[in-house]
Amino acid sequence: AKVLDLFTKFKVKILGVHHSPFVGEEATILVVVDVTESHMKPEEVLKELRKDVEVVNAEILEPVLPGLLIDTSHFPLMIGVERAAIMSTLSLVGMLLDIRERFGEEANTFIWYQGFSIGSRMYDYYAERLIEGLTPHYKIYILNLIAQMLGWYRAEIVTIKFKEAEGVIRVYDSFECELLKKRGIRRGGSQFVRGILAGIYSKVFGKTVQVYEVKCIARGDEYCEFNILPIDKYAKGQAKCPHCGSKKIDFAGEDAEGFLIFTCRKCGFTWLEPPT
Repeated sequence: AKVLDLFTKFKVKILGVHHSPFVGEEATILVVVDVTESHMKPEEVLKELRKDVEVVNAEILEPVLPGLLIDTSHFPLMIGVERAAIMSTLSLVGMLLDIRERFGEEANTFIWYQGFSIGSRMYDYYAERLIEGLTPHYKIYILNLIAQMLGWYRAEIVTIKFKEAEGVIRVYDSFECELLKKRGIRRGGSQFVRGILAGIYSKVFGKTVQVYEVKCIARGDEYCEFNILPIDKYAKGQAKCPHCGSKKIDFAGEDAEGFLIFTCRKCGFTWLEPPT
């Protein structure tokens, strides 16, 4: 309240506030202000702030360029007690799209497995800290909100059958498929987000499931939609070639790590699915 009163007194306009978590009784606060209408210089406002408000330290963070202010006071970024890193679209294109262009369809398996590992670890991490003891429905609700907070997607459960380990998930604004859409890539669809969902729901159901995409914004649909099936049922008739879309699939066994190997009879494409 003292800070607000001081800024009001000196006609300092607050444009934004970034507040870090408290460590004991201390926290770091970044206040972005506009002093163009104030009769005081920023240094004078800072002097009054140090005099009237109990602060451990206060300093001015100047713009590095006209109109460009970079917050270096909150490094490293944190989500709770875990360090975080923000990946812009520029970085994500390199991680998810350029690798496909360089290595072809074979890169999809690698991208999918990254997502699967993240989804599985995400469930384990929050199961220990937040969602233990909650109902399965509420666990999914919390995990969907966390994914939205992280900027991945917004998810809606269309149907879910816990006993059968089956479901239909509708995803809006998938960051991965938006990148595909902007690049004009209509083939292949989601791999990373599909893997995340497979990792999460394999944990939720307590058995390995496969998640396959039936609608995708990269192909012109209004949203992405994913069907979830237990791996045994998926292998018996739901497998779909990620290259040409054919369902004429042969199951060729497992690799050394237990991944299911499928081959398309129509185009000859071979790919891996998650281990049983």
